[in-house]
Amino acid sequence: MAHFYASIQGNRGEGTRMGSKDSGITGHIRGWNSGANVYCSVDQEGRDVVEIYATTGSGYGHSKTVTGLVLRTVNGEIDYLTTKKALKGRR
Repeated sequence: MAHFYASIQGNRGEGTRMGSKDSGITGHIRGWNSGANVYCSVDQEGRDVVEIYATTGSGYGHSKTVTGLVLRTVNGEIDYLTTKKALKGRR
């Protein structure tokens, strides 16, 4: 059974994916100039962790370039917000 479930809607209809506690699940949604990468995983204590990173858009050569960590939650509660300067060494 899936621990994580993702859905996305576009002009071709809806698409879905499932992820386990071991695999987690990730998605990257972007426009031409900006986007967001979402990571869902389970930490060592068994808590759900969601991280949302601001990224560059598909108009850039490397569209997953992190421009900042927008939000991190643990079990649905906000754990922290931060900026690009605080991200050195992260994704």
